[in-house]
Amino acid sequence: MNISQPLLIEGQDWTCYFSPGDREKLVFKSSGTELLSVHGMAFGKFDESSSCCRKSKKHEAIDGLNSSFETVNVMPFGSEPAITRKCEISGNHASVTTDFDLRSRMEAGVFEVDNILVRGEWSRIGTLMVSSPVPMADEIRWHDAGARLSLELDGIPLILLFERADGTRLEIGSGDDLWRWLNTAAFPGSSQSVVIEKIKEGIYIRRRVAAWSSDAVIMARQYRFSWYFAWETSGMKFLGGDGNMPAAADAEIFTFPEGEVPQQLAACHGGRNLGVSCFHSPAVSGIFRSLIRSVLGSQKPRDLVIGNLVVPLCETAAHLERPQRQQLLHWNMTRFFDHWLWANKQLRNSGVSFYAIPAMDGKVFPLLPSVKGLSRIVGSK
Repeated sequence: MNISQPLLIEGQDWTCYFSPGDREKLVFKSSGTELLSVHGMAFGKFDESSSCCRKSKKHEAIDGLNSSFETVNVMPFGSEPAITRKCEISGNHASVTTDFDLRSRMEAGVFEVDNILVRGEWSRIGTLMVSSPVPMADEIRWHDAGARLSLELDGIPLILLFERADGTRLEIGSGDDLWRWLNTAAFPGSSQSVVIEKIKEGIYIRRRVAAWSSDAVIMARQYRFSWYFAWETSGMKFLGGDGNMPAAADAEIFTFPEGEVPQQLAACHGGRNLGVSCFHSPAVSGIFRSLIRSVLGSQKPRDLVIGNLVVPLCETAAHLERPQRQQLLHWNMTRFFDHWLWANKQLRNSGVSFYAIPAMDGKVFPLLPSVKGLSRIVGSK
């Protein structure tokens, strides 16, 4: 069955639209202005624009804290590979998971995942590669987004950060499953890159997970990639936006241990304890849940604020329940999105909220809409 009915989900200041048969597989608008559209997968001379939609559904939570949709697009050639895309939006961020089910091998010169058009005029673009496990602000490389913009990044970046003169920011980040994005062993003889180019409609991003000098065989299997985007506009207000923490009388303030972090809690990279917590660790998740339950058990609940949020990279495979592996590189961003949403769902009926304020000291997190949004004051646009 070929589905033609479009889907629309919307929040306080945004809309997300999917129309079967259109070139764009997701169109996102903030405050009525289109920010980005996803053009989907591409494999040499084939791309997702020729697909047929076999399934589409949406879910909007009763509490209004999150909305999501899922689509299945089938490519009408060969064994009919299927592309399943899930998008969940809450707060000022969206998490996207794309599964490509290749039922028999195919030949192509390039394998591109969820190419994106960032709409409109932008002043500059920041690129942050997968390097330091606790990224610092000075690791961002800024590029002028003028008419001659043409970049090719060697490898898959951790973050792309777009800025406008009016203060609008758009962040596009790789998901927590970095080991999948960086798994060049799945594509022997290939190279990876991201091509960023100014075109008439805006800035086009091609995420080349694998590219060869001539056609090569892509093996049959299911390929999964996750990523996210987050946005910030001038009307948004954030807790601690003046650099000061809330007064203790206004909220429960909690800081995760830093420095001497127990091994079962710690993010580890390159064989060393980074001195910060990994939110994929079951022990860290347990501490977090206990914090939320302690607020719910209080006679006079108050907002809970984490005051030193660090979103690290970690290589401990056991955090991902993969004990057969020693190392799997993962990022903590979308994991913390899940923690933030779960906490606010638990606290909602008590009339209080959960916030997280990014750690300072030169780290990149205070610049990112994704992390800043976790301290967004309810009701601000």
